[in-house]
Amino acid sequence: MKKPALGLLLLSLSPAGEAASLDLTTHWVGYLSLTIFFIAMLVVVVEEFTQLRKSKPVLLAAGLMWGLVAWAYGQHDLNHEAEAAFRASLLAYFEILMFMLVAIAYVNSLRQRGLFQWLEYKIGNRGVSYRRVYWSLGLLCFVVSPLADNLAAALFFGALLLAIVRKSPKTVALGCVHIVIAANAGGVFSAFGDITTLMVWREHLVTPQGPVDLLALSRLFLPALVSYLIPAWWISRALPDGNVRMPSEPAQCRKGTWVILFLFVVTVALAVATRQLLHLPAVLGMVTGMGFLMLYGYFLRMRESRRPITRSPFNVYHAIAGAEWNSLLFLYGVIACTGALAFVGYLPKFGQLIYQSPAGDTLANLGVGGLSAILDNIPVQALVIAMRPEMSMGQWLLAIFSTGIGGSLLSIGSAAGVGMMGLTAERYTFFRHLRWTPVILLGYLAGVGVHLVINSALF
Repeated sequence: MKKPALGLLLLSLSPAGEAASLDLTTHWVGYLSLTIFFIAMLVVVVEEFTQLRKSKPVLLAAGLMWGLVAWAYGQHDLNHEAEAAFRASLLAYFEILMFMLVAIAYVNSLRQRGLFQWLEYKIGNRGVSYRRVYWSLGLLCFVVSPLADNLAAALFFGALLLAIVRKSPKTVALGCVHIVIAANAGGVFSAFGDITTLMVWREHLVTPQGPVDLLALSRLFLPALVSYLIPAWWISRALPDGNVRMPSEPAQCRKGTWVILFLFVVTVALAVATRQLLHLPAVLGMVTGMGFLMLYGYFLRMRESRRPITRSPFNVYHAIAGAEWNSLLFLYGVIACTGALAFVGYLPKFGQLIYQSPAGDTLANLGVGGLSAILDNIPVQALVIAMRPEMSMGQWLLAIFSTGIGGSLLSIGSAAGVGMMGLTAERYTFFRHLRWTPVILLGYLAGVGVHLVINSALF
């Protein structure tokens, strides 16, 4: 059976095994790898205090862990298996990296053209309150995420938030948490809203209650809405009073702004069509859309270069260079470290432990939500798929819901959170998100409760 590309991230997760693998969980290599990972993550969470960028410890940890694993496999002449596993982790990261780079390039291009500054001027001129901006952007993000992918939606609305309320750091921080929650919640009830839901949908899982298809995923809409609204409302109580401040000077969009925005919409549509109609990774559609941006940027640059303008002509490479590489490299480190832990054997054992425990599938899937917050929800969803536990449709939907919403518990639990940290730098940090983890958890548990009640026939 054909697996999705990201499912290859965890080559050794299947209990039956798809390749020769060693159980290093009781070997000193396994213990040392686990220790290195926890030390690296500890350094990551205190970045706000140490000012040591979060990418540095995880990059070092990934190299050390895979070096240890490769050495252990080399002792048994299994170097090829270790190489294949690492390449799978690298492929998983590359797909996410290219997706994020394209989205960031479009967002930065729109910023260069002055779209966000123009919106800031229009909104400030009308005296719109911070609270109204907060709810408008969050609700729009929740609505757009199922159609456009939660990462792209989070980056776009995050950039819009930063431009509109940048003079209120508190509103920026609260709004970023809100958008991450909205993006992840909006992505769980659509196959096109999140990589994790796409992975499950592409597996064509069949349960006693029927296939886990688009109609089945739509049953998560109400639980997702509840899990979003509860923390969003609670966080909104901390918003400052007042209206968006008027910019000192009027702002106008530069030529090409609306064409670039249109191309961004086309690019997202291409990504959806690529995975739905062609059954290829969505990143192909995104990179194709980047080609449109670069081609249009060429003609735009040629036109502006011939005119005596005061500002520099459009340059798409400047937009790409504006990506926040600390967060992008951090994501590589997390995926590589998680892949190493999987290949060592810890994640498969953990999956077998929770799904074969007397506690039952419901508690196991709740545990998956907690694990998603720590390890990133993509490899955790790959773990569940590879385990192939015998579950009802209701339990599979709960697993999807848990990985998606569980990724919102911490800023490092989802691509949307990592992308937002890169977009806003020091204004949205691990600890600023952690402050609201209890209310996000409350919303998550409330959503689980709604799912258990309204979808009881599926269990």
